[in-house]
Amino acid sequence: MAMLLLWLLVLPVLAQSSSVEDTVISLQGTGLPLDEDGKEVHAHGGQLLQEGSTFYWVGTSQKVLPAWTSTHINIYSSTDLQNWQFRNVIFRWQQIVGFPRRLPYGHLWQPPPPYRIERPKILHHVRRRRYILMFHLDTPGFEVPAVGVAISPNITGPYRWLHHFFPDNNTSYDMTVWQEPGTGQAYLVRSCPVMTIAVSRLRPDWLATAGSICSRTGLGAEGPAVFRHSGRHYIFASHLTGWAPNPPILHESTAGGMCSTFWRLLPAPAHGPLAGTTYDSQSTHIFTYTFQDGAEVLVWMGDRWNEQGRGSVGGASYVWLPLLPRVGAPGFELVYAENWSLRQYKGAVWDVAAQAVRFAADVEDSPRFATEPGRGVDGVAVS
Repeated sequence: MAMLLLWLLVLPVLAQSSSVEDTVISLQGTGLPLDEDGKEVHAHGGQLLQEGSTFYWVGTSQKVLPAWTSTHINIYSSTDLQNWQFRNVIFRWQQIVGFPRRLPYGHLWQPPPPYRIERPKILHHVRRRRYILMFHLDTPGFEVPAVGVAISPNITGPYRWLHHFFPDNNTSYDMTVWQEPGTGQAYLVRSCPVMTIAVSRLRPDWLATAGSICSRTGLGAEGPAVFRHSGRHYIFASHLTGWAPNPPILHESTAGGMCSTFWRLLPAPAHGPLAGTTYDSQSTHIFTYTFQDGAEVLVWMGDRWNEQGRGSVGGASYVWLPLLPRVGAPGFELVYAENWSLRQYKGAVWDVAAQAVRFAADVEDSPRFATEPGRGVDGVAVS
């Protein structure tokens, strides 16, 4: 009887895992998905989080003229990455007060509203039992780039405005956050005006940076997205061309961690006719899906800003693609795929020599693909 009860408890989890792993992911920038009420999903510049069997997609509302700004931040939930339920407007720009009291370097200025809110990201501080919302806060003309902070006891909000800050007494444009599993450490990663992507450790309460930049890439970029694979950290980003798409950039942490490291620039992480525009999109987040056996699939999330299309930036949509480890060269490959699934790309790699995806069956049948991260075919180091 005990075994039967245990099986009845486990069965729904197994069924959910099987469902989401076989879900067809068809976000290739051809239109906006609809939520369960038949309304367009607006979660731009966003992030995907998972709690138990539920996925949460957070992002900004549709951008509107005259300066392509968003009025609020939305959150949606799903158990299969296909059917999305609108949960809440978790934050509105009208909640922002006291911005800014003082600019870096001592300058005083109080810009009038409205305010720009972009690239929202959520951290879960388990010990303090709260969720922390951070976002790029600015004027419509990008004149006072800062980080806005709001908090909530629930992931679905609403979030209470707390404050803004200038990381390490510097301005901050495109940003993301990284929460190191099992360590209690969290980091802010952002585009700086000194032509670099900068990494800063957050304070123990995760409400601001600790006071100094702990590492930097040394290359001007925007649209940062952080992921970890085989013990190493990576920053995926784009060049500086505003709303227009451009080739992707990938950096690897040579020391393994986020701080006290040199970030090595890897070969361009995409090839082919559309690689020069990152498939007409820009990175916002990389979600790691973990199977029950520990295998992982990296889901690259991007925005197609649609600057030259009908409706321009107001018609922005989403691009979700598999990001595969390479064999034959260091790094990863962003692969264009239509109607793909997590299970389909489980164990898949990018074969540099063949310029093709090798799926799990191909990899298992050939010792040629037995490599370590950052190493070439048959374990030969690639520089």
